[in-house]
Amino acid sequence: MIKASEILGYIALAYSGDWDRMYECIKKRWKFDVPTALEELSKLSDDYVTLVDSKFPETLKNLRRPPFTLFYRGNYELLRHPEKTVTIVGSRECGEYGRQMTRKIVSELCEKGYIIVSGLAKGIDTAALEEAVKYGRGIAVLGTGLDVAYPAENSILQQQIAQNGLLLTEYPPGIGPKAAHFPMRNRILAGLSKMTVLTEAKRRSGSLITANYAIENGSDVGCLPYHADEDSLCNELIKDGAVLVESAADVIETIRRGQGIKGENSNEEEEGESGESGQSEGEK
Repeated sequence: MIKASEILGYIALAYSGDWDRMYECIKKRWKFDVPTALEELSKLSDDYVTLVDSKFPETLKNLRRPPFTLFYRGNYELLRHPEKTVTIVGSRECGEYGRQMTRKIVSELCEKGYIIVSGLAKGIDTAALEEAVKYGRGIAVLGTGLDVAYPAENSILQQQIAQNGLLLTEYPPGIGPKAAHFPMRNRILAGLSKMTVLTEAKRRSGSLITANYAIENGSDVGCLPYHADEDSLCNELIKDGAVLVESAADVIETIRRGQGIKGENSNEEEEGESGESGQSEGEK
């Protein structure tokens, strides 16, 4: 007998993690050789979790196209705290300001116990994860198999995250980068957190895809502001209602507000309304 999770795992192997092909296969109740499937699964050196497993991330189950199978390497427990998870994305060709602010915000968030999700691309993703891995609180979502280092210059960082963080992908071992993989990857980036933050992006940046997925999921989007004369997607999104983010405190306050928790700055307001004793005028 083969389990439902093993069926999804094998379908991911057979169809290279291609969501559309996997969906058609499941819909048509594809018939396959069970011993062959089990043998192929036994060759995997990394763990995987599927949509039917109890430990599959709840936030991803609600996506319009939830991943059927996730392959992972590292600390899976990091996925159990979506309420304290923030996605950081941005330009591959980023400036020093964006890079330094990303590191600062990520460091402050990690020190407050937050987990950082990013995509391991050059630029902003790299800055975010290089900082997060120092705290053991970084999740890298890949557009390749776990055994593929992409970009190659981040191979050491990828190994560090596997040892002191979490690598996650819907693509099985041996699958290299394809253009279609990364927009699909972005839905997972946005789906794992309560807030997506863009720390630098041009107007035509692929980061807009991640921001749109976050909006579709009902999550908050925040952006670091830039000069008015810059080609900045961040400024455009702020004008459209994104949260203006200048520090980790802005991110934390937004997440807490979304959870119905009063922020640290609300104490003074409460005292002003209720008096020093904490009683309202009507209770005195």
